[in-house]
Amino acid sequence: MNPTDQRIFILAAALKNGYTVERLYELTKIDHWFLHKFKYIVDFHIQMGEIKVSFSLFYSYIICTSHTHTHTHTILTDILRLLDKI
Repeated sequence: MNPTDQRIFILAAALKNGYTVERLYELTKIDHWFLHKFKYIVDFHIQMGEIKVSFSLFYSYIICTSHTHTHTHTILTDILRLLDKI
């Protein structure tokens, strides 16, 4: 089987689904160093998604419970825009 440009996405999916670096090495023979660095990137991406979800819930709570939220709303909207770029 020849490697394709889709290989990186398959690696990411495997890591997200619980494959270990060692198991991926056994399957692909891709260098351990690269796999560890790539796992760090995938883990970071997952954490950023969790932060975004948590912040969205927090934002909803603040908006629902705040009576005068014009300033708060502006700040939170700016933060959400930044998170959307991640």
